[in-house]
Amino acid sequence: MGIFTASLARVVIPMGSLSAALSQSSAAAAGIGMGMAYVLSLCSSADAFVARSLLSSLPFAATLGFLLLGPMIDIKNTILLSRFIPPRRLCVLVGLIFIVIFTLTIIAAPIAGGAA
Repeated sequence: MGIFTASLARVVIPMGSLSAALSQSSAAAAGIGMGMAYVLSLCSSADAFVARSLLSSLPFAATLGFLLLGPMIDIKNTILLSRFIPPRRLCVLVGLIFIVIFTLTIIAAPIAGGAA
């Protein structure tokens, strides 16, 4: 289902205008990539294939955020964890994961060779 959603988004969303808008800010690009990883809920083996297709149309920071966040937390993991972790602690956990991955993406994207 996640791969179908990613393919549909790639066809429906005009990637040229999205890429141009995101190339201005690596923070926005990282946020978009992380948001896509959280919502799509792909398995970690499928993340690489989707990220490879995104790399040609989205900035490097978006792809890096997608690859780093996807295996760590997504909607289905959050729902599963909500059965065992109290809501306040779950919010802290998910928030910390987002903050750490966002920070690492912003730091690592220029170092790894991505301009944005």
